[in-house]
Amino acid sequence: NELPVSHNLFHCALIIPDDISYADTFAGQFTVNFRILILFAPVDNKVAMDTILPLMEATGTNSIYAKLNADLTLDGKAETSKVQGCSGIENTPMNNQTYLSTEFKLEVLLSS
Repeated sequence: NELPVSHNLFHCALIIPDDISYADTFAGQFTVNFRILILFAPVDNKVAMDTILPLMEATGTNSIYAKLNADLTLDGKAETSKVQGCSGIENTPMNNQTYLSTEFKLEVLLSS
C-alpha cells in the first residue's frame, strides 16, 4: 500500500542570495538578486507534475509569481522588487533523493 498523496507532497523554499550590485544609483541604493528554489516532491510521485504547475502560473491562488508581486516592497523592507523569471520544472538532488523543483529569480532594490 502506498501512502496517500498528501503525505508525499510538500513545499520547501530555499532563498539563496545571489549577485549584489552596490553602485546602481547615486542615491545610495543597491540591488540584491535572490534565487528562490522551491523543492516540491520526489520525482517519482505520481501527481507531482500536475500539482507543481499551478505554482508556476502567472496568476491564481497558488501562483508564487502573483504572491511575490502582491507586495513589491516586501513588507516595507525594500524600495521595490521584481520577479525576473522562473526556470521551469527541474530535478534537484538532495540527501539521496531527487525532487521536482522550480527556481524563481527575484531582484530587490534596497537603500543603504
